[in-house]
Amino acid sequence: TIATATLDSLFRLIYSQEQQTDARELGGPVTPDVLNKRVAAGSTYYLAILDQVGHVLAASAGTPARVLAREASQPQFRAALTSPSPAPTGISDVLDDGPAGTRLIETVVSYAGATGRRMLVTGQPVSTFTQFLAGALQPMAPVTGGRAYVLDGHGNVLASVMPSGQTRPPNPALVRKSLERASGTYDAGGERYFAASRIPETSWQIVVSAPTASLYRGTTGVGRWLPWLVLGLSAVAFAAIAVLIRRAVVTSGRLARSNAELEISQQRLRDRARELQRSNIELERSNADLETFAYVASHDLSAPLRAVSGFAQLLANRYRGRLDDAADEFISHMQSSLDHMQWIIDDLLAYSRVGRAELAPERVDLDAVLADVLRNVGTDVEEARATVTHDDLPEVGGDRGQLALVLQNLIANAIKFSVPGADPEVHVGAAREGERWRVFVRDNGIGIDPEHGERIFKMFQRLHEPEAYPGTGIGLAIVKRVVERHGGRIGVEPAPGGGSVFWFTVGDPPGAPAPRPEPVVAERPQAPVAAQSSES
Repeated sequence: TIATATLDSLFRLIYSQEQQTDARELGGPVTPDVLNKRVAAGSTYYLAILDQVGHVLAASAGTPARVLAREASQPQFRAALTSPSPAPTGISDVLDDGPAGTRLIETVVSYAGATGRRMLVTGQPVSTFTQFLAGALQPMAPVTGGRAYVLDGHGNVLASVMPSGQTRPPNPALVRKSLERASGTYDAGGERYFAASRIPETSWQIVVSAPTASLYRGTTGVGRWLPWLVLGLSAVAFAAIAVLIRRAVVTSGRLARSNAELEISQQRLRDRARELQRSNIELERSNADLETFAYVASHDLSAPLRAVSGFAQLLANRYRGRLDDAADEFISHMQSSLDHMQWIIDDLLAYSRVGRAELAPERVDLDAVLADVLRNVGTDVEEARATVTHDDLPEVGGDRGQLALVLQNLIANAIKFSVPGADPEVHVGAAREGERWRVFVRDNGIGIDPEHGERIFKMFQRLHEPEAYPGTGIGLAIVKRVVERHGGRIGVEPAPGGGSVFWFTVGDPPGAPAPRPEPVVAERPQAPVAAQSSES
């Protein structure tokens, strides 16, 4: 009675915890992969989840056909659904349909799922239970010749204990009679007495037998109470085992839950990476289409626009002063608008060519590039009475023509956006910034509000009316695109004492050694040279 009660308590404790864990982790949608991982992590042959009428919701690899065929009429299934205990569970007799015909025991735990009751079917090796059951039997055979067994409903031996330490199968007469009644005698080369006690909610039973000669020998004193002392100590030991088992179950449940959450997070990251990759591909395709469109549209518009501009010029030359003043004004506005449109088309072509042209990095001497740029903007420098100075500039890596376009736009802007009544002063310099060079163009002009620092680098974004400062609003967008194609950054900051500092970063030339120290600043004036300007 003590042994069966102890086993019953342990089973309730273990499967009550299992029931809670299953309701939490397997109460929603479950895939075979989740069950396969559980099988791989523990000593089980298979796992399957059924609803309360036997329909299979998910099953791991190796699940027997009888489970997949919804044969939920077996005793362990009925016990799991009808048991009144706090942890409804069914435990089968020994089955022989494990992998390669191995023997196993099937347990069925009923738990609450998202859509009703569910059953978790687990196939485990008989050896999982043998050692555990043998511990409960140890105090059951204290007399000479005593034997104790745990038998399933068909008489299969699940565990056995003998004082001599031998392992011997039970007598067939013992098996037969123990299945028929709770106690009695049988003949096994001498009269033996047996007692059988069924483990609640299972078809298993504990059967103890001993020779009647040993069993009825009188005991007095300490010997009379020794068996009961052993049983009491065994009960305490099993209680401690139960605590350890519970801790192990809780820990394994937490670990399984953490692994499942980690797998879900990794899958989400993989899905997000695939979405970003698809978005990048689509964005690259869209940008390529827009570049092609801008190039074709602006290129094809140039020819008819030049024709219209020529006719407008011809009209002005032939009829200016021969019509009324309103006609002359109309012709003047038409020519101005055509010139502005041609300007926009030219800048759009320049913007699209920056993206379409193949970047050919080379060793670029910025001092030589700046000299060419100053010759190009020489006319603007002279007309604005501007002063352009610069430091010794480094050699960098990039496309010479595109870097010249950057410096020319920045210097032309510095001259154009000057304070009325003041002579423009422009200074070009460079300094080492980590593994790259930071090139800057400083002016004493009207300056830029920091809140517009990002806006001015977008196409057609202007901070002033065209009448105040002419331009198309594309120049700085071209500059930004060139810098980013070189792997650099660009920005603008207020200059000390007024004005602005435009800066961009560019890398070292190909094959350059480790970064060099920052150059010594030595300003020197640069004589302006007349040339055509490229305004932004």
